[in-house]
Amino acid sequence: MLDKGQELDWFGSQFIVFMAVAFVVGIVVWMGHELTTEYPVADLRAFGQVSFSAAAFVNGALIFVMYGSQMAISLWLQTLMGYPSLKAGVAMVALGLGGIISMPLAAFLVTKLDPRQIFVGGIFTFSASF
Repeated sequence: MLDKGQELDWFGSQFIVFMAVAFVVGIVVWMGHELTTEYPVADLRAFGQVSFSAAAFVNGALIFVMYGSQMAISLWLQTLMGYPSLKAGVAMVALGLGGIISMPLAAFLVTKLDPRQIFVGGIFTFSASF
């Protein structure tokens, strides 16, 4: 649906509408199965805990912003600034290096510091590398 949407005029196409309905039905059936089975593949009951739900939401929002901005900046560099793809990638290397350096550092620090401090430090590190 997402791949062919622009080509087929999104919801003006019967195929896209069918795929959207199939997706919604599939998600509802999957969630019903996961919530009622004894040994679920993904235990959705964990989202009943406020702290887990909040952490999942913040993590999802962070990933959305992080990868969305990286894609937008890469496209901006290539289309408006005239960078070839290799040069745009080199210009974006600071974002990748921030992640490469911070992941093992966070794994080490999680045993030494409060995880909230690591999270806030990670947000500031990401912002600085961005």
